This record gives sequence, C-alpha cells and structure tokens, in this order.
Amino acid sequence: TKIADRKEGNTFASLYWVAETFFSMGSASSQGGKASEDEAQQYFKKAAGTYLAIIKRIKEDPKFAPAGSEMAIKVRLAICLRDMGKFEEALKLLVAILKEKENRLDIQKEVAAIYQKWGATKPTYYENAIKGSIQDGRYLVWGYGGIAKRVMAFLGTNKKYEDMFHECRFKLAECRYDLARSQGGTQKKATLEQAERDISAIYRLYPSMGGPEWFARYDELLGKIQNARGVKVTGLKGLEQ
Repeated sequence: TKIADRKEGNTFASLYWVAETFFSMGSASSQGGKASEDEAQQYFKKAAGTYLAIIKRIKEDPKFAPAGSEMAIKVRLAICLRDMGKFEEALKLLVAILKEKENRLDIQKEVAAIYQKWGATKPTYYENAIKGSIQDGRYLVWGYGGIAKRVMAFLGTNKKYEDMFHECRFKLAECRYDLARSQGGTQKKATLEQAERDISAIYRLYPSMGGPEWFARYDELLGKIQNARGVKVTGLKGLEQ
C-alpha cells in the first residue's frame, strides 16, 4: 500500500508487482468463508485501483510501460473485476479488445470465464459461456464451444492447444451441469443428458482425455452428472463398454 501510494519513484514494474500481489492475496482469501470473502474483495479493489493507475500512466506517457502492456493490463483488470462480481464492466473491457483482435484465444477464454462466473448468479449466462454471444450485430464472442472447435485443427501440433481444447470442453460440460442445477423437470433432464453427451463425445474421439489430470477431472464431473440424473455412477470407465 505504501508503494502504491507514494507520489514519486514508481515504475511500471513496481506498480505491476503491487497489483499482482493484491490480486494474489484476494484469490487466496476468496477460498475461505464469509469473512475471508470480504477480505478478498478489499484486496481485489486495491488490485483494480492499481491496474487503473497503470493504465492512466500509460495514457499519459506511452513510454512508461513496455509495448503492448496496456492490453495485458486491461485483461488483468477484467479478471479482477470478474472476481469482484463486476461482470458487466469486465465484459465491456474484453469485448472492446475482441473488436480489434477477435482471434485472441486467451481473451476469448477469459470472456467465457466471465460468463461462467456470472452464471452462478444468473444461470442464463451459462448459455453464453457455452455458445458465446453476439456483439454489435456479429458473433464476436465464441464461448467455450466455439474456442474448442477452432483449436481442434491444431491438436497434435502444440501441447498448449490440447490443454486449451480440453479445458474448454470440460468447462462447457461443467457449465451445462451447473445450468441444470438451476432448472427443473424435463428441462433439467435434457440439460443433464446433453452434459453427459458432451463428455462421452470427447471420450469417443480422444480416449486419453488429454492426459491423467484432465481424465480425472472429466471422470469426476461425469460422476456428478450421472448422480444428478439418478443413474448408476460409472464415470469414464463405463464409457469403455
């Protein structure tokens, strides 16, 4: 706090360190109970304020930070705002970037994550996390499904694409499972069945499921889906048959 508040001597590196430290403290605190969550929000607020201060300094003096830093800081600010529950502000920041750089997979993924977290309070946003959204009359936000579809062509060329593919496919199924929990009757049944198909389709195409870590996560999620459906929990092993 003293470093952030001093009138002179701050560099891009020092302010970035302050912002990231506050953000890390907020993330750690948010894992606790109500008291910890209140503390986390204070840390996120300080992180956001520091990110904004950096952006202000860059606008005043473009040489204050390395080239391309402003966009990176805006992404970090958006993630911070998301974790503060300020979803509209976070979305606005990243959509503005996508209007110029639609193919930035990392930013597309962060937008999907905003919608996913928003879905916890407004379940309809789970659909946007899955399918994306139209902005200014065009399909600008791809959602987890759109991102996974686009990186499929690069599977086998780079491990990062494989990880991104399975992360997006896993989160797609996770969103559908969480959406189903807010529904009832036949709608809930249909959503859960689709969530199970989301996972089984990937298993048929890629039985290794992206490696041991993703295999375990898919398996656990499939078990939750099957349990919610009221059927025998067989997980991925059951799909072998």
